[in-house]
Order: sequence, then structure tokens, then C-alpha cells
Amino acid sequence: MKRRTLIVAVPAAVAVASCGGGGGGDVASVGSGGTGISGEGVGSGGTGIFASSAVGSISGFSSVIVNGVRFETGQATLNLSDADTLKLGMTVHVRGVVSEDLQTGNASTIVSAADVRGPVDWVDPAQGYVKVWSTPIYIDAWTVFANGLTSLNDLQQGEPVQIYGLPGTGPGVRATRIERVAAVGTPVLSGTAQAVDLASSTLQVGGLRIGFIPALLQALGISPESLEGQPVRVRGTQSGSLLTGAVVEPWYPVTKVDGERLAVEGLVTRFTSLASLQVDGVPVDASRARVSGRASSIVVGARLEVAGTWNGSVLVASRIKLREVAPDPDTGNGGSDGGNGNGGGNGGSGNGGNGSGNGGSGNGGSGGSGGDGGGSGSGDADEIDYIARGNIGALRSASDFKIQGQDINAGGADVVFVKGTAADLRNGRRVLVTGSRVENDVLIARRVEFL
Repeated sequence: MKRRTLIVAVPAAVAVASCGGGGGGDVASVGSGGTGISGEGVGSGGTGIFASSAVGSISGFSSVIVNGVRFETGQATLNLSDADTLKLGMTVHVRGVVSEDLQTGNASTIVSAADVRGPVDWVDPAQGYVKVWSTPIYIDAWTVFANGLTSLNDLQQGEPVQIYGLPGTGPGVRATRIERVAAVGTPVLSGTAQAVDLASSTLQVGGLRIGFIPALLQALGISPESLEGQPVRVRGTQSGSLLTGAVVEPWYPVTKVDGERLAVEGLVTRFTSLASLQVDGVPVDASRARVSGRASSIVVGARLEVAGTWNGSVLVASRIKLREVAPDPDTGNGGSDGGNGNGGGNGGSGNGGNGSGNGGSGNGGSGGSGGDGGGSGSGDADEIDYIARGNIGALRSASDFKIQGQDINAGGADVVFVKGTAADLRNGRRVLVTGSRVENDVLIARRVEFL
């Protein structure tokens, strides 16, 4: 079995199903999305584990899904800087062994850290963004709300929050998970390092000036000169509009080796053509890739899932999937979704054929080009799927049960049951639950299949 590396830049997601083995190689997977439920598994995805959101303690899951790769986690070592367990929407970096077809694997390590933590400066539910540390945090249809949050309407100015998300080339972050916290603790901010000043040992990330300690960078083997234009995560002490004594680290760095497999889900940070683009700073040649979604919507700021093999200085992609169109430059909203599940509805009239939008039930109208709420109003982006697979536990009703610790609500009138009905739900029954949104860490189901 050849050892290979798989990088995934997406929200973390945890699948509740055991994962098949298969030959393959070592993979390094950077995820953002969340832990727990993930797109096409338990979770849905961005970096590391798919978009994710919370499924409970990682010890409760038999696998995690990262960019469509289902990893066994039973023997994995967890390194979680800002959480006790993996949860939906968390960004992660997964290393392990992956099969030849990039479908299954075994995780050896899972690393995760918050990307933003601080008090809310400003919140605008109508435009779908919140500001923390003077930095815009954009919400889209993949964002997981947790710890008492169901939308941006629940946030107040000055309230401390912790956010997982994807940094882009601009000053903002695309949130994959946003949760209330009791206190700010150590401030955290992620983004592209800009205006690096070696003389004053400062740089700019988002809306904040950062005072870094050169010796700490050198201890990590990083030269300050190399930081310009690179995605970073910083932790420091607030002093007015400055973070001082900051620890600066590359955002989920991955060593690239020829012939190793790489899966990345993140934001397009540079685009010339499909043959020459970057995703979270990773050079990609997708000229021969199988594209899912409208290729013309792949521009700077779009959220992609890319998988392929590293060759020389570029990731040669075999498949590429459009997860979310680029935010509107004036509002920050992706496509025509107009708010992405915040407050009174997502999608206005663009997502669903009957104009119900994504914010209501999470599914556009049955005739809408957005399908089941999976992407932009024009149907450019891929369908959003959070999937939990496993045995039912702690069943109280169809609206309140768990799968491997992940809270599930399948009590909606529009939920489709396959090979059974709601009356067949009982503890111990094995099911596959699919949903398109997560509110207060609860997966809102739209389909339940008995296995």
C-alpha cells in the first residue's frame, strides 16, 4: 500500500457509518465544515471534516467524511484546540490512508482549531454577515448554527462567538460553523496575511493589525517574509485595534509530495481558467477534471471541492465540485440566495419555484432550480446534503432522536420515509438520514431511509 497525502479544505463532518477499507495511501485532509454530520456522510463539507456540524463526541462515530472520502476514525488521534469533541461545521485537517478511488480511508490524526473567536461588532441578518474583529464573516447555505443559534437574528452586538470557516483572498471569512461561547478567551482570527512589515513585526489579517513574535515563527520553521499572501490563523492579546504578542501559524498547512492524492475544499483564491486556479492557495489544474456544477460559476470566491493527485507544483484534479457560488460583492450573499438561511428566509424568490426560499423549511420549492436548497438560486452549485447513518438512540419522538450523538429532527410534514414510516422509528433501528440544514446543532431531516 503506497502512502499518499490527501488534503481537504472543507467543513468537518462526521459519518456515523463504518467505513470500508481498500488499498490506497496516506492522506492529509484539511477540512472545514464541521465535525459530526457531513455532506454525503454524517456531516457536510468543507475542510477536514465536511460541513459540518455537531454529531457529538468523535468517539461515538465510526467514520468521518471529508470531501466525499469516508474515513474510519476508530484508531485516530484527535488534536482539538478549541473544542472537546468534533462537531458539524468545524474545520479540520485529517491524515490517514485513502483508497485508490478516493472513496474510503482510515484516519490516523484529526486536527481542528477555531478560525475566529471574539465579540460581535455588528450583525446584519438581511445581508447575511456578521463582523468580528472588524472582519466580515459571511454566512451561506452550508453554515451550521450551534449553541442556541438558529440564524443570525439570534446574535447581539458584543456577544462572544466562536467561528469555523474558510479564509479567502479578501478581508472576510466564509463561516462553516458559528456558535455562542461563554467568554472570548484568547482572541482568534484567520485570513490572508497582508502588509507584512518586518521592521515593526506586524501584519494585517482581515480588519485587524497583528503584532507577531518573530522568534515564534522561526521556532515553527517559518520565515516572516513567506507569510505575505498566505492563509494564516493568529492568536493574541487585544490592545485596541491591535492583537499583540500574536502566535501566527499557517492555516492547516500540508506537505505536498509528488504522486500523493490531495482533496481540497475551500474558496477559489485565484482564477485564470480551469487549467490555472488556486483553492485556499493550493495551485490546481482542473482542465481535465469532471466538473459537477456550472463551470462558468467557478470564479474567485466560489467554494469548491477538488480531488486529484499532486504533480510537481500543482494539484492535477480528477474531479471538481461547485459547493457554493461566490458572494455578491455588494452584499456578501452567495448567488441569489439573499441571506442564506438567516432570519426570514434564504433565497427570496430565486431558490425555490414557489419562492419559499431556504430559510423557511430549508428546501426550495419543488419546481425551483435550486432543488433541495443545495446551492444558488440559479442551480449552479451542488445540492447541500448533511447525512447521518447509524442506529437510532435516545428516541423521544420523530422530532427528537440521535444517531451516534447527533440530534435529529425528522418530524417535519415534508419528510420522506423510505422502506418504512415515522411509526417504525425506534431505538436500535439503523437508518440513513439526509437533511439540508442544521439549526442549534440539530440536523433537520428531509429524508429517512431504513437500512
